[in-house]
Amino acid sequence: MSDTPRNSRGRQSARGQKDLAAALIGYRVALAIQEGHAAEAPANGGLQRDLSVHSERVADMQAKRGDVQAAHAGCTRALKKHA
Repeated sequence: MSDTPRNSRGRQSARGQKDLAAALIGYRVALAIQEGHAAEAPANGGLQRDLSVHSERVADMQAKRGDVQAAHAGCTRALKKHA
């Protein structure tokens, strides 16, 4: 979280929150696209790996925004899909 803009109290600044929100939206869009590709080729290990990477990015953004429960749930879902 050190790369996120912070105010004098060490909390994320409003700009930092907006940046993280925008990043989360972008990662969610990328994840949705990757889910479509992976669903079309379930035997393609590369696409399945990419799906895991996109899921991890969404979870990372959720955690950085302080939504640890959503991040944990997303990681758990991703692991169950690819186990």
